[in-house]
Amino acid sequence: MNRINSLDGLRGLAAIGVAFFWHYQHFNPETFPFSRKAYWFYQYGYSLVDLFFILSGFIFCYVYKARLTSKSLGIKEYGVLRFSRLYPLHLLTLLLVALVQSIRHYYIGDYFIYQHNDTYHFILNLFFIQNGWFEHNFSFNAPTWSLSVEIIAYLLFFLIIYFLGSKEYYLVLYIAFVILGIVIKLTGLNTFLLNQETSRVFMGFFVGCLVYELYNYVRKIKTQHVFISIYSAVFLFLSISAITFGHGVLRDWQLVYTLIIFPLGILIILEIKIFNKILSVKPLTYLGEISFSIYLLHYPMQLVLKTLKDIYSFEINFSSRLTFVTFCISVIFVSILSHEFFEKPSQKYLRKVLLDRKNVRDKRILYSKS
Repeated sequence: MNRINSLDGLRGLAAIGVAFFWHYQHFNPETFPFSRKAYWFYQYGYSLVDLFFILSGFIFCYVYKARLTSKSLGIKEYGVLRFSRLYPLHLLTLLLVALVQSIRHYYIGDYFIYQHNDTYHFILNLFFIQNGWFEHNFSFNAPTWSLSVEIIAYLLFFLIIYFLGSKEYYLVLYIAFVILGIVIKLTGLNTFLLNQETSRVFMGFFVGCLVYELYNYVRKIKTQHVFISIYSAVFLFLSISAITFGHGVLRDWQLVYTLIIFPLGILIILEIKIFNKILSVKPLTYLGEISFSIYLLHYPMQLVLKTLKDIYSFEINFSSRLTFVTFCISVIFVSILSHEFFEKPSQKYLRKVLLDRKNVRDKRILYSKS
């Protein structure tokens, strides 16, 4: 199945926004590099995780919906695809962070940023249930919290489409989970599987599924241009309002981003050729391919750098643009190595070992990058 290059490019930019700008605060610089040009990313970059969720919902529908509806993809194959894609790098970074945090605590007496690095939290991380299940505190390689809750959406998506994909009921369930996410967020509910972490994935992932359905519907009708005009008008109105009057004018701006701005942005990118082409250029699409490595490796690399600095007492000016650019290039370089020489081989190996080639109904999954 062909990749949607423009969405790969968008995902790459989102990964950069979270890893290089939003989480640069971990270094606690006196001033933030490129602070005027990158103001939005420093102030609101964490909302890009919601964009990740929306993209995931859209891509899951694009890649898996037809195969799940036709029953050519079963729960075992589906699970192996997700496990082989996510777990190897998660485990590697978990072990790396555990090691470096232990060294840091031994020599310096503290942990870097995330303090819950005990055996209990390690076990939760080991089983990919570190956030949104039994615990809400960030621990070890904390950015993986989003993967922990996204697994819930993966399972729900499978059940919905596998059993109801041939009927129209699945759309009602998409909407129901979006509403559930909104209710959880607005009420502040904070319990097992129903909390502020899972509310974001319920909203984002299933909004992404609805965006996919809308995109496919609009492509089939004659008044497609009318919809594109509406998308663009609403997107511009909200964006200009936020820029002119501040995000306060949007009231709950995070909900507005998740429910309106990000979905409309995706539709505009897919429907308007110039935006589609810009985000489909090879450097951006490759950033999208390595975005998982960027997302999982940026904090461990921050941890290593800050720990070496504190142990050996050498000076690093984190406010320097040169330091910022050097760090970004280093993360991208290590992410390329990780993607090409660890992620892809381990993914291929696990699928070879865990799937019986003779009994796999859809042979494409043996070679899928998803």
